[in-house]
Amino acid sequence: MKTLLGSSILKFRCLTDIDIETDRQSRVGFAMMVTTSKESKRVYIDYGDWSEVNEAYYEWADVYAKANVLPKDASRSKILVVGPSFGVKLWNPAKCLLMGVKNYHEIKKSCGTSYKRSLKQYVMDYGYMFMRRKRYEYYHRFTDEEQLDYCFSFNTLWYDQLSYDTTNKLRGDFMRQAQKLMNRFEGGFIYLDGSGVLKEFPKYKEYLQEYGDLIYKKRLSMREYDKRNRKSCFVFNTPSVAGCHGWKLVEYLCEGKAIISTRLTNLMPQDFENGTHYIEANTPEEMADAIVKLRDNGDLVQQLKQNAFQYFNEVLAPEVVMKRIFNRVLCN
Repeated sequence: MKTLLGSSILKFRCLTDIDIETDRQSRVGFAMMVTTSKESKRVYIDYGDWSEVNEAYYEWADVYAKANVLPKDASRSKILVVGPSFGVKLWNPAKCLLMGVKNYHEIKKSCGTSYKRSLKQYVMDYGYMFMRRKRYEYYHRFTDEEQLDYCFSFNTLWYDQLSYDTTNKLRGDFMRQAQKLMNRFEGGFIYLDGSGVLKEFPKYKEYLQEYGDLIYKKRLSMREYDKRNRKSCFVFNTPSVAGCHGWKLVEYLCEGKAIISTRLTNLMPQDFENGTHYIEANTPEEMADAIVKLRDNGDLVQQLKQNAFQYFNEVLAPEVVMKRIFNRVLCN
């Protein structure tokens, strides 16, 4: 930590003065007390999909670092826009098990009397991250494997009305245009085949008819997904669940991809500019124009790739985000 804060020394401890009352609170953020030789400051890092500010944690914190911030909340004095992030694997199997057990017992200390963290859900979260995610270094590597005549787009069909109206529709619009305009297109939607999904969102079954030729019932391995993604001339981004910055956006920036994106709902930490870091396209017609522009212009693809990679390294890389948080703590 001395590389981030000079001679300051940081101490972290389990907090007992802030209660976790809901499942969402336990999964979408964490609180910490940053103690230097002079003072202590409270920091809450909200990395959840939802743009709403947790008012209880906001009042508790001196700095409220948040991934998904609406423009209307940006002027609030404690809020620090940190931008999107994505999940990575940290440990080998033995250490993952050890840390999982340790962290489960630690989090129980912070839970309020009205809430008990589900062991099953906790294990599922750890299992997903271990089985489906790769180490940070796996993503953070700039390559030139793109093929100008090839496009790949592979997504989950989410099951709520907002995704039905926006995320899923926009991804479907893009894939239909790419099918028509690219010499080679691969991809589609993962259909979550289960009674729980249909119970929560009955219209979900309509996707089988609407996107029949694009439906997959089985996920690609992360290795295969990454291989095809890196070959793709460009990639497509749109706000995901609850209008959030999806993991895909920051993965694309981390890998240095040429991005076509719809208008973002939430703020980015620094200027994220149409034409410099991505090409904005909000309608099927605009998507078609952007696809043709990149398909036929390798120099533009390279320019967008370089700018995307630079943006990640200067604004969204983990060490940069943490430095920004700690600098804000010390300036308060």
